[in-house]
Amino acid sequence: MEADIIAKELESPFSVLTSDRFSLSALRLLVCDGGCGRGISFSKACAQVDYIYHSTPAGRAKPQIHAFTEIFPTGSAVLMEFIVSRTRTDPALNTLLSFIPQIEEASARLQSDTEEGASGKSETEWSARLAVHLFTPLSQSHDYILDKQSARKTAKCPCSCNRMLNYGDALIGNPKTWCGRFDILIGRDISPDVGATVLNAELVDEMPSDEESLAEDFSQIEVKSDELQKYLSQLISETVVFSFYQKKQFPSLSLVPSIGVSKSHIQFHFYDADKDVYFISQEMPLFYKDKSLHLTTVLAIWLVLNYRCFLSEATEEMTSEGKFGFHAQVSETLHLYKQKIELGMSSIKPQTFHLDVLEDNYEANNRVTQSIMAKYHKK
Repeated sequence: MEADIIAKELESPFSVLTSDRFSLSALRLLVCDGGCGRGISFSKACAQVDYIYHSTPAGRAKPQIHAFTEIFPTGSAVLMEFIVSRTRTDPALNTLLSFIPQIEEASARLQSDTEEGASGKSETEWSARLAVHLFTPLSQSHDYILDKQSARKTAKCPCSCNRMLNYGDALIGNPKTWCGRFDILIGRDISPDVGATVLNAELVDEMPSDEESLAEDFSQIEVKSDELQKYLSQLISETVVFSFYQKKQFPSLSLVPSIGVSKSHIQFHFYDADKDVYFISQEMPLFYKDKSLHLTTVLAIWLVLNYRCFLSEATEEMTSEGKFGFHAQVSETLHLYKQKIELGMSSIKPQTFHLDVLEDNYEANNRVTQSIMAKYHKK
């Protein structure tokens, strides 16, 4: 596919990516169990959050929203330079340009589970399809691992490509913090770039085309699909832990992303473990109505997977909204998140409370009972 054709094909989707529908919003943490000093798995974590509101000129309280591209100035510039001038010197850009001509095949590989019956519908197999046919082709590293503890593992990709799959230890955390496993780690296993979690959410109606999206009057904060909403605590806990780990490995990093993805939608979470600010994207559709990959979402995935090249820290306007509040919530265990988060351990044994810890050699305090008994024995 010629550069001119690809550039024209990407122009409208990139414009949509800068619109309200594909926006970011800051979150504030109301309460969480991440600081209780007990190991709590991601799937059982509790994190109650809300938007950070501001007053409009009309006196209404509304969340401030930011274009998805606000935190990707370098990536946006690289993409615009190609669209306008056909400049393609950036190595990460070449991964995108190599993917676009193959997008129909990738779409078919991702959709083939609908043709292969129930055996193709497990989360593990969907993880494999995503890793092989969407995430790694768009990532400059081209490396990934699937969680080796996944159920119903297969040696090869479940579609007809028959590619061998890579499994590894995706366990991250500490026995006294939030902890658990990612379904997919994109990047080298000793130093992954992004963690992704595959969520068992129901399919919903696909989004219209980019042109239709621009024509519709979307509410600024409306989320047409909220199928990932019930997994919000899990995604937040994963993002926070992964961000602290990445910050320990690469101190210069600011916002660190993680991904939540279902069969039909994807959502991006960003946390800066140093500045304690958190941003969440709208849920983005993976496919158009014709089951082909949504180009605007493909651009968002490409930016996120290559965030070490493209992502900057949150702008001053974004950070001025206020902190997420995780540091304050977990002050007694914050040092564990900063210094003791590990990745790739064979197991984590959380320190949990058990009612059966009392042994025979414990002596119950019964002074009140003895005084009563003594009183009646005297009679």
